[in-house]
Amino acid sequence: MIRKRAVAAVVIIIILALVVVSGIIWIRYGHSNGVPPNTADQGRIKFWDDGTAYVTGEVIGQIHGCEVDGMCALVVRAQGQNIELVYAAGMAIPSTGRCTNFQAAEWIGKNGNGKIGAIVQAYGAMGKPSSPYGQYSISDSMDFCGSPNYFILGENDPVPQSASSAMVSSTNQELLNTNSANGNAIKLGIDAESTTSAPLSTSTASVKISSCTLLPYTGNMPLSALSYTSTLPDGSVTSTPITYPGEPDVRGGMICKFSIAQNLPIFTFHFIGDQKWNTLNPIEVAEGSSTNVIQTLDLTADNSGGPGSLGLEPDPIQSVENAVGTVDANFDGYQDLRVVTQVSATANVIASFYLYDPATNRFIYNSFLSNLPAPSFNADTKSVGTFWHIGPGSNDEEGEYQYQNGQYVLTKKTVHSTSSGGIDGSVTTQEYKLINGNMQLISSTTTP
Repeated sequence: MIRKRAVAAVVIIIILALVVVSGIIWIRYGHSNGVPPNTADQGRIKFWDDGTAYVTGEVIGQIHGCEVDGMCALVVRAQGQNIELVYAAGMAIPSTGRCTNFQAAEWIGKNGNGKIGAIVQAYGAMGKPSSPYGQYSISDSMDFCGSPNYFILGENDPVPQSASSAMVSSTNQELLNTNSANGNAIKLGIDAESTTSAPLSTSTASVKISSCTLLPYTGNMPLSALSYTSTLPDGSVTSTPITYPGEPDVRGGMICKFSIAQNLPIFTFHFIGDQKWNTLNPIEVAEGSSTNVIQTLDLTADNSGGPGSLGLEPDPIQSVENAVGTVDANFDGYQDLRVVTQVSATANVIASFYLYDPATNRFIYNSFLSNLPAPSFNADTKSVGTFWHIGPGSNDEEGEYQYQNGQYVLTKKTVHSTSSGGIDGSVTTQEYKLINGNMQLISSTTTP
C-alpha cells in the first residue's frame, strides 16, 4: 500500500510539473492562431548592415501572449521562412522587457488588419528567433520597439517619410548606386532584384507623421532619485521609485508642430515636463511664429481617473514623440490632435482626442472618442472603426460608428469569443447591426 501511494505521489508530481511547464510556455508565447504555412509564398526580405530589415509576406499565425506578460506577434511567411513580427512584449521577455510599438499595435487592431491571410509589410530590427512554437518553426524574428521609425502596415499602405529616410541611411548608401533601372525600389532599399515588391511611398495621406522633438532636461535632480513616500499601518515610512530602469527623461518637455489645414499657420504644441512625476502635461498651444499661448490643454483634468490622468507618460523603449499625431476625426477637413495615453497589456490603444473648432480657433476635448479602443477613421464613408482585444485567443470586439449630424452612431458590431478559456477552443462569431434604432443580432456562427 505504501509503495502504491509512493507511485501515485510520483505520478501526481510529474503531472503538476507538466502543467507548470505548459504554463510557462503559455506565458512566454501566448496562443497562436493560424494555418500551416504555404511553402509557395511570395514574400520578400531585405537586410541592411545596421541590423534592420524590410519584410513583405502573408500572415500565417498570431501570437497573443502579451495579455499574460508574454509577447504579441504576427507570424509571417517570407522567402521560405516563418518570421515573428513582435509588436508588444511583457516582462516575461527578458531580452526586450515591457514595450509596445504604438503604430503597429493600433494598425493591427483596426478593421481586421493583421488577420490570417493578410499581406503585410514591416520594417524593424532583426532579432533572434524565440524558439519553435506550436506548428511553426520560427526562422527569425523582428523587433519593433527600438525606434519610432519601425512599422507594420498593409502591403499597399504608404510608408512614413521618416521610415523611408531611415532606410536610405548612410549605412545603406550603396543601394543608391546600383541597378538604377529599378527606380524607387532600389532607391528606397526594398529589393535589388524585383520591382514587384510593395513600393515605399513617401505620401503621408493615411499615416500621420509626428513632428515632435523631446527637449533636454537642464535641472540637477537625477531621474533615479524621483520617488514618492507612503506611511504604512505600523507608522513606518517607505519610499518607492517613480521611474523604471532606462526610462527616458521627459522633464525638459516636448515640442510638436502640426499643420491643421492648408489655409492655417502651423500650430505648435508645447508639452510641459512634470518635474515630480516625469510626465508631460499640460499642453500649451501657439499659432504660427508667435510664442503667445492661445490655449492650454490639460490631459490630467480631461482624463480624470482614466488613461492619461497623469499626463503623457513615457513607455519603455517606445518614444513619447511617436505617441502624438493628428487625424481628421470628425471629417470636417481640419486635422485634430491625438495623444496616445495608454497601450494595455493586450496591446489595446487608447488616445485622447482634441477636435479643432474653426469658429473659435481652439481644440476641444472629445470624451467619446477618447474612450474608444483603437479608433480608425475612414474619410470616404465618414465612419470610425474600433477594435478591443479582450483576452487570450480570438476574444475581441470590433465596432463601426457612422458620423451623423455631429454624432458617432454605432451601426455594426462583431464579437469573437473562444471557448475553453481561449486555449485551442472553438470560435463563435456574432454579428450585430443597427436596425430601426436598435442593435440586433443578425448572425451567429461557430467554427472549430
